[in-house]
Amino acid sequence: MFSKTMVRGLLAVAVLAPAVTVRAAPITIAMVPVGNPGNAADPTTGYGAVAYNYSIGTYDVTLSQ
Repeated sequence: MFSKTMVRGLLAVAVLAPAVTVRAAPITIAMVPVGNPGNAADPTTGYGAVAYNYSIGTYDVTLSQ
C-alpha cells in the first residue's frame, strides 16, 4: 500500500511534470509478395500451403530496431 506521503509525492509529480511528446521517425519496411494461392502443402510436413496473396518483410526486424 502507498502511504499518504507517497501518494502526495506521486500526485505532485503527475501535476507538476511537463507533458512529454515522443515522436517516432517514419520507417519503410521492404516487403516481398508471397503468392501462388491454392498451392498444396508439403506432403511430409503439412506446411507451405498459401490460401491467398500477401506480402512479408524482406529482412528480420528486432525489437531494439
